[in-house]
Amino acid sequence: FDAAVGGLAGGPPKAPRTVGMAIKMLVDPKEAGTLIGKGGATQKQIAESTGCRLHLSGFGELYPGTQLQEVCIKADSTEMVS
Repeated sequence: FDAAVGGLAGGPPKAPRTVGMAIKMLVDPKEAGTLIGKGGATQKQIAESTGCRLHLSGFGELYPGTQLQEVCIKADSTEMVS
């Protein structure tokens, strides 16, 4: 069982995080590095100023058939990502 779903592995189930809007895009690895910033500073600043959560695929984890990394931007509302 998955604890996030309500299993026995690690305590009580966690409530799923709701997402009002999610955008996925592909970016050049250099651009992905710019989004993260030194030590994650830019990524953290974007999250704090917009309320959006950014997830980037790991370095060298490229979208199949491309030389691009995946970026997912999640927010509670569409206004936050527009």
